[in-house]
Amino acid sequence: MKSKPLIFALALVALLVTAFVVFTRKGPEPTEDVAAVNSDDSAANTASAPAPERVSAPRIEDERTDAAPEAGEDIPGEVEEPTTGNARVVGFVLSAAQKPVEGATVKLSMDAMMGESLAMDWFANKEASGKRLTTTTDAKGAYTFRGVDPGRNYYVMANHPEYSAVQEEGLRVPKSGEVRAPDLILRAGSVFRGYVSDTTGAPIADAEVNIDSAYMMSFEMASPDRLTARTDGQGFFEFKNVSPGPRIVSAWADGFERQIHHDRTFTGEEGEVQEMNFTLNLGQPIVGRVFGPDNEPVVGAKVYAINYGSNVQSRGDTLSDEQGNFQINGLAQSSYILMVQAKGYRMARQNRVSAGDVNVELAMLRQSSLSGRVYDLATNAPVRDFKVNLLHVNTAIPIQGSAPMTYEPTEVRETVKGSEDGSFTLVGVDPGTFAVKVTASGYASTVTDSFTVVDGSGAPPLSIGLTKGGSIRGRVLDGATGKPIAGATIATRDGDLPEAMATDPFLQDMIAARATERKVRSGADGLFEAKLLNPGRYRLQVEHPDYTAGWVVDVVVIQGQPNDVGSVQLLPGGSVEGKVVDATGAPCTRCMVSLFSVAANEQYQDRTDGEGRFSIPHVRPGDYRLAAARSSGAPSDAIDQIVEQQGSEVQVRVLEGQTTSRDLAIGN
Repeated sequence: MKSKPLIFALALVALLVTAFVVFTRKGPEPTEDVAAVNSDDSAANTASAPAPERVSAPRIEDERTDAAPEAGEDIPGEVEEPTTGNARVVGFVLSAAQKPVEGATVKLSMDAMMGESLAMDWFANKEASGKRLTTTTDAKGAYTFRGVDPGRNYYVMANHPEYSAVQEEGLRVPKSGEVRAPDLILRAGSVFRGYVSDTTGAPIADAEVNIDSAYMMSFEMASPDRLTARTDGQGFFEFKNVSPGPRIVSAWADGFERQIHHDRTFTGEEGEVQEMNFTLNLGQPIVGRVFGPDNEPVVGAKVYAINYGSNVQSRGDTLSDEQGNFQINGLAQSSYILMVQAKGYRMARQNRVSAGDVNVELAMLRQSSLSGRVYDLATNAPVRDFKVNLLHVNTAIPIQGSAPMTYEPTEVRETVKGSEDGSFTLVGVDPGTFAVKVTASGYASTVTDSFTVVDGSGAPPLSIGLTKGGSIRGRVLDGATGKPIAGATIATRDGDLPEAMATDPFLQDMIAARATERKVRSGADGLFEAKLLNPGRYRLQVEHPDYTAGWVVDVVVIQGQPNDVGSVQLLPGGSVEGKVVDATGAPCTRCMVSLFSVAANEQYQDRTDGEGRFSIPHVRPGDYRLAAARSSGAPSDAIDQIVEQQGSEVQVRVLEGQTTSRDLAIGN
């Protein structure tokens, strides 16, 4: 299964020690939980045994459906309106002894819910979906989600009071059919307990103690996997079954400070007990007012007070009222950075604000706004439903000659429905050089020419005409037999972007393409046609669960014309299998195995099963590096994982139609 290379964890570590970068990003949107109820036809009744021999993340095989696809069948992409999913995701939650776990809460989301994946999504500028499906397991440990929207990278998470939480990622969901998720194996975790008292030693009853992921990188403190406990009359608290990994622990109570510690790491192993006592001082407020350039009150501004500099911190946040006034309570006696966000205003900050200051003045500058009209270029009729996104033009690297312009996504966007005249307005535009990308069902996406926004004024109104664009057609064949391949996925990528940026799924969320990104499937005769493409240069990515991925480069789309690329031949490739053991010779279960070639820009991943075994099929022939590391959520940090991966690395050669066997050892 293709995945982001582990080497990007190194970049992540750099980000973790430069936390001020967080201040350039908005906080996450609230996550919507949607219940998904099991019924009699759950996974328990669709699988004969609750535990398969292998426990590994599903590969692209899961995209297959029972019905043969029609030629050129569309897969939801950037130009389609959101669709109601028709897929089912089924799976099992088991104990380490392979016994079913009844009553476990299972969540399915395209947003990471725990572990280092939280930081990876943030770093990749991945837009949060804000939705989670939630259900519970039955007596057989089975669960079912229905009506799941298609997506290439779902996370599935399970928790239960008697076990620590666990998450799997990389689940691909097609438009319809059933997908079997990897088994979620629950184990007993660490214990964290202690007392909360005031500075006189008196116990504080009903104090709140939280455990959050250390990988949260937004303004908001609460991570999706937050654990919460309250103290009893003696000030005692206890958490059972804490998952492995670095954590942020905090405590607070009414009238007292919020005290935050960043120095806790749990092994997640049964029998580990960590103890910690909190001594809370009385809380201090910061009080002030948020106002705009005309001294107008800024209503509903989110004000954050954050202090850095040690493992023990304090923080708080609040919203300004109708007069722009705010009050943040429960702060430790210290100096703070105040950050303030409000729609239509540029983010503002003020340094060295002391707790207890009740006369803070936070001035904000208005942001510019952009307006425009979207219409059908052929008929001049307004387009009623569309999405408009503001793109930042990358001017850091000089554009020379005919070198393509590159774009970065921003958080300024609008979804327009039912507009009578096709008009739109984007609010919250800072000074800079930008372009606007418009996508609409039935049209090719369009990116405007670049324009500059300066303080105090926006760009002139934009007039954006949409067309049907051009198309790319062809046929997918078996390279060995010449027979057509049905059900292959053909994805259009921007052909002007560097190969690594266009092909690496981790980088794809960090850039914005000028090209139209669409997916279609080949029919029973192997034929496909991707329509409604913005004119320009493309590369095609062709995938099928029984073959290695293929690429077609330098494909030019011309307005109103089809481009026939002819036959695209796929081969099964080779495979790599083996076993991973630790320093004691014991099998490394649920370890991440990476097979990658920097020169060929190829990477594959798999997780080991209960016996430490892995198998990576359909690998393109060539020379690769093979390495293993403990999976996300293990108590080691990102640096340890990189060192561990490098220590286990070996060279392998993959040949067409052959299996390469190689074992790995970690922790030596």
